Amino acid sequence: MVLHMSPRRAQPRRVISQARPAGSVARRISTLRERGSLPWWQKLMFWKRGRKRLPSRELRDPKAIWKRRFKRAGIVLGALTLVVVIAGASVFAYYIRDLPNPRQLTNRSITQSTQILARDGSLLYTFSGDINRRLVTSGEIAETLKQAVVALEDAQFYEHGGISYRGTGRAVICGVGDFLPFCKNRVAGGGSTITQQYVRNALDSIGTQRSADRKLREILLAMEVEQTYTKEEILIGYLNEIPFGSNLYGVESAARGYFNKSAKDLTVAESATLAAMIQAPSRLNPFGSRADELLLRKDFTIDRMVEAGYLTTEQAEEAKKQELAFRRGTDITAPHFVFYVREQLLALLDPDPTKAEGILNQGGFTVTTSLDLPTQRLAEEILAERGPKIVQNNNASNAALVAIDPRNGDVLAMVGSYDYVNSYSGNTNFATSRLQPGSSFKPIVYASNFEQGINRSPASTYFDLETSFGNYQPNNFNNRFSGPVTARDALARSLNIPAVKAMGIAGIKRTAETAQKLGVASITQERAESAGLPTAIGAVEVQPLEMARAFGAFGNGGVSHPSRPILKVVQGDTTIFDFAELKPVSAVSPETAWQISDILSDNNARIPTFGARSVLVVPGKTVAAKTGTTQNYRDGWVVGYTPQVSVAVWTGNNKPNGVMRNGDGGSAVAGPIWNQFMTRYLSDKENVGFTRPSSMRQVTLERLSGLLPTEYTPESSRITEWLAPWQIPKDSEQVHTCKGAEAHFTVQSERPKDPQWQSPVDSWANANVQPPAIPCAAPEPSPTPTPSDGAGQLTITTPANGATVSGTITIAASVPSNTASVEFRFGGATVAVVTSAPWQTTYNTIGLVPGTYQIEAIALLTGGGTRTTSISVKVGPGI
Repeated sequence: MVLHMSPRRAQPRRVISQARPAGSVARRISTLRERGSLPWWQKLMFWKRGRKRLPSRELRDPKAIWKRRFKRAGIVLGALTLVVVIAGASVFAYYIRDLPNPRQLTNRSITQSTQILARDGSLLYTFSGDINRRLVTSGEIAETLKQAVVALEDAQFYEHGGISYRGTGRAVICGVGDFLPFCKNRVAGGGSTITQQYVRNALDSIGTQRSADRKLREILLAMEVEQTYTKEEILIGYLNEIPFGSNLYGVESAARGYFNKSAKDLTVAESATLAAMIQAPSRLNPFGSRADELLLRKDFTIDRMVEAGYLTTEQAEEAKKQELAFRRGTDITAPHFVFYVREQLLALLDPDPTKAEGILNQGGFTVTTSLDLPTQRLAEEILAERGPKIVQNNNASNAALVAIDPRNGDVLAMVGSYDYVNSYSGNTNFATSRLQPGSSFKPIVYASNFEQGINRSPASTYFDLETSFGNYQPNNFNNRFSGPVTARDALARSLNIPAVKAMGIAGIKRTAETAQKLGVASITQERAESAGLPTAIGAVEVQPLEMARAFGAFGNGGVSHPSRPILKVVQGDTTIFDFAELKPVSAVSPETAWQISDILSDNNARIPTFGARSVLVVPGKTVAAKTGTTQNYRDGWVVGYTPQVSVAVWTGNNKPNGVMRNGDGGSAVAGPIWNQFMTRYLSDKENVGFTRPSSMRQVTLERLSGLLPTEYTPESSRITEWLAPWQIPKDSEQVHTCKGAEAHFTVQSERPKDPQWQSPVDSWANANVQPPAIPCAAPEPSPTPTPSDGAGQLTITTPANGATVSGTITIAASVPSNTASVEFRFGGATVAVVTSAPWQTTYNTIGLVPGTYQIEAIALLTGGGTRTTSISVKVGPGI
């Protein structure tokens, strides 16, 4: 039989079938290929190039067969690797394009709290919103805290490049099978490195949801961060960023929030405790139900520090034994002062209160204040001790104290109530509240009066008599009247009617202007005019802080410095506000300031009212002080000062319709607090008195008129007082006069043309005064001087006419025999009024502009009339 087959197909098959032994590998493969059932991967391995057949020996050679297989497998693996690389690069490119720049970690705006510091840098309080954070540098963090965090959170921190493969693998495996042995104890943390945690907490743009997408972004960015920053920079950034529960963020806020200390001062145990809280700050809270768990984790952290080589076993055991003193809540030092400073800051930062609040809470300002902590603690201690006593014994409800430095306006202490938490209205700051000052306002009234000219001085007489001022008729605190008294006595004894008259003479408008310049901003012209003359005895409410500033100006030579609670405001490295140079105000003249201080420190003058050993006396110290009690006995004040400190103390009953039991609330209730504070504050300080200006002159005057005495003025009616140049009178008194041989005694009120003022004086004079026995014989006429000897003439004997003078010079005169007084003038300004021999005075020409000046001498004669003479002198250049 003949078999017809295609030569191309039949020949190889017969050759293969004949050449291959049965059962060979090649035969099996060939059979599978013919059947079309060869697996795809083998088809790929045994594919043929074109239609070329393999030599039969290669098909039968096992080495050749496996060589071909490996070659093809390599091609496949390379192709797969290329695909994976391309896919990975695509994924990396996809994610990397949306990742933030690693530089944003340090260039971004980081929310920080505002710290209020005392003048020595001690923290008083921190203002924050939802985030309470303060950024600190490496040197401001305890090394033990850095070590505890690294040992617990990322032991390989200094070795890896941002990713811990072991930690990541453990986290993945334990995430699906935490039954495994190495997953049982997970206290060592998760799979994220410190760098990854830093990125996750600091940059919101990578997302916050737990997902593979977010994790991949986190890993990629962590790798970039490791290439951008040093390990120390990453660690410090992380420690400034992480939350610690409540609104505390960063180790500085956490250290102050839980231990009331800076992060640089933490002990090993405290450092380990904060590190232990990082894993779950809300759950591991020292005040929560799992406080024991926190302490166990703290001990575990200490053990990890030993394993890392940061601690010895002995140090670890000692740290575990340390008792931890946690601070519950947020402590605040000097709360009334802190919130007063806050008000000032809000006004500085933005006119919009809402915007200012946000800026303050998140701006990260460091505010250095003027508060002196030792002085503040002294004030708090005294008020805490005396506060309950004044409440119990005097039916008062509260007390406040404020102290300032008159030399610069610094607020040294401010206690707005004796107990911020428990006293009645304790969180009210009475040191900055408007309260009626009572008689403590009187020095400001007299200061305004003294500034205004002749017969406006401590020697001026006021008639303390029952007087009606239209629809207002004041009374004294003791319901008695003292008759004629000088301004010195009236102020020192705190008499009401003379104060009202002094304000009536000075004028309500001028008094309000003086109060404003002294720093009592509450006394506006409108409020003073609305209250009228009762303003003189405290009818218009003022702040104790304002009164301390005003009285401080008297002790500072009349110069009033604005209150300066804030010294400096810094944001980062930039000073935002600097109050080192606040412009002072020349409120009153140095002469008036000294006169007020001299009166308020004159214990002899106030003895009739307060006694010789009152609470206004500080033994061994020159202190000026004034009390004040409101008419309804709701408020009691003492304001007192030295050139070093000015202190205002207020006590009172601020309850509705509340009154104090003691009628003298000033000296009896506020006085002991003020005295104890001043005594203790000044105990270690040098006694500094009030410096009398060189321009002051001691002048003898007739007491009732305040004018120059005559030969008819009896000694009993003469007083001597220190006067400013503009206060020295030129006229002689007309109270004691003679008409022929008849003596006359005429008394006039402060306003003789006003019947309401003059009538009480006339009644008092008729009832109480007898004309004094004065010599009324007509004086013999003085001999007429002859030109030859110059007798009876007024002549300036020193210096010589036309002389050149410098420095301090003596001005002397030869006067007629019946001279009552001589007024010396230099350049038109009164230098002195001399009332007895030798008829001379001194004058300092230093500081005058070189040139020619006139010296005048004006003699007032006892028989009436005056004589005048003058010369010219030159003040040389450079004098």
